[in-house]
Amino acid sequence: MKFKIPVIGADVEIKISELLVKEGDLVTNGQALTVLESAKSTMDIPADFDGKVTKILKEAGDEIVEGEDLLEYEAAAEKSEKTDVSSMQVKIAKEKEATDEQVKDDEPDENEQVMSTVKGVGGTSSFQEMVKEVEDEMSSLSEEKTLQRNYFKPEINKLLKKSQAALVVRHAIKIKKLKELKIYATAAAKFLITTFDIDPADIKERTSTGRIDTMIAKNYIEKHLSKSGNAVAEPTEKPLPDSLFTKYGTIERKKLSKIKQFSAKFLAKASAEVPHVAMYQDSYIDDIFGMYKKAKKSKPDIKISFLAFSVKIVAAALQKFPTMNASIDMASNEVIYKNFSNIGIAIDTPNGLVVGTIVEPKSLTIYEISEKIFDLAEKAKAGKLSADEMGGSTFTISSISGTSTKYFSPIVNRPNVGILGLCKAQYTYIVDKNKEPAIKLTMPLSLSFDHRLIDGKEGSLFLEEVKTMLEKPGDIIKI
Repeated sequence: MKFKIPVIGADVEIKISELLVKEGDLVTNGQALTVLESAKSTMDIPADFDGKVTKILKEAGDEIVEGEDLLEYEAAAEKSEKTDVSSMQVKIAKEKEATDEQVKDDEPDENEQVMSTVKGVGGTSSFQEMVKEVEDEMSSLSEEKTLQRNYFKPEINKLLKKSQAALVVRHAIKIKKLKELKIYATAAAKFLITTFDIDPADIKERTSTGRIDTMIAKNYIEKHLSKSGNAVAEPTEKPLPDSLFTKYGTIERKKLSKIKQFSAKFLAKASAEVPHVAMYQDSYIDDIFGMYKKAKKSKPDIKISFLAFSVKIVAAALQKFPTMNASIDMASNEVIYKNFSNIGIAIDTPNGLVVGTIVEPKSLTIYEISEKIFDLAEKAKAGKLSADEMGGSTFTISSISGTSTKYFSPIVNRPNVGILGLCKAQYTYIVDKNKEPAIKLTMPLSLSFDHRLIDGKEGSLFLEEVKTMLEKPGDIIKI
């Protein structure tokens, strides 16, 4: 039987963060099988069966969608037939231990083999065997991995033309380091580590069995390959040694929360891939703030969020600027225009920033939007936002009105192409259109957008439209 991923929300990318079971494990109904990650949250997926895991179909790091198979299992017999569960667990543990020992015993000492060859006549025989082993593994890959096979074939051919003895020496050095670090890798992965002269300690990803396989090596190479050729670029982040700080005093290390870990990668990727442009404006919001106070007074039993007014205004502005509501697909060189407008709102939680989505706010009242904002915030802080509640935004609003910061440059929440930052409104002295001094309630606006799709003029006009609508909201918002 197969266990399928339940409904998790179709609008967001989901990856497997951790697999909590392995083949041979006994599982009970409700036990967590895996941890899934979206851009802004993590969620445990529990079993809906009692039984034994017979085959794992996905690995940590794989993308997965609802309805997709995660693993195969053998359902448990009726209670009358499963009275010796503990003895079964002992048996499984012993079988695994025996298997692990057999793997260790059967594994050849590649370092000795290769170094022995080096002492011979150029290392041809052993090197050819190594290449054949890799080619055999490549040819056994499924059709879905044809691209992977074709990607490395030229590299194998290149190596055959090089000094084989020198490569065998390098291979021996790499194998020695793998053994010293207790890093396990497939034959093809070891070959690629040699080919591209990679420090194996830099490869952090592993399969569910704790090894570096061909796909992990390929992904690492593609990510770190320099543009100039086949040299591997330095990893973007290297560990910071304690000695960098301890000479000045004591330190303490604390693990990042899962949300922080994921958002750090997500934001770094967005910042690196999206050419950001930021623009700033001041909006005089006396009128809309008056509407806010009126709404609170007219319905004192209902909580009203001032952010709801901005959500309503931005949704209206997006109707006039459909490109700001779109997404850009560089793989197909297409713009994806959406016939809906969903506003994502950034929510600060103890574990990090998450984004909740308000669906079609243009058709909601201020009271309905406020209710949704408070509901999303409450769930986010409790870590209970569903994937659906975080997916599908077409534009994002990030408010830091709780601080005195005047302007900032928010990072675009891909696949959105725009994000609006709101700062704390303060009374300021201005000179009005009649050149008379005046005091206005001023809210700073900060707009960031993806310059690949939005040019400067369009970005400026959109921000001006939002400013104008905030200052004259009567045609859009009714209280």
